[in-house]
Amino acid sequence: MGPVASAKRQGSTWKQLYCVVGQYANYSILDVESNDAVHTLQSGRPFVPHMKIRATPLAKNPSVR
Repeated sequence: MGPVASAKRQGSTWKQLYCVVGQYANYSILDVESNDAVHTLQSGRPFVPHMKIRATPLAKNPSVR
């Protein structure tokens, strides 16, 4: 089991992991308190120096109940 799957099973901040079909890529959904928390979580992974990472903050739509 990979580190994301293991972290998800333990109820960590990693909420979803989507693989991109036909590419060696994925999208992760994280539930964190701040940008610093994302940085801390990602910088501890051994593969980060070889990755291109882009972070986009998401918020709930206030129009949807």
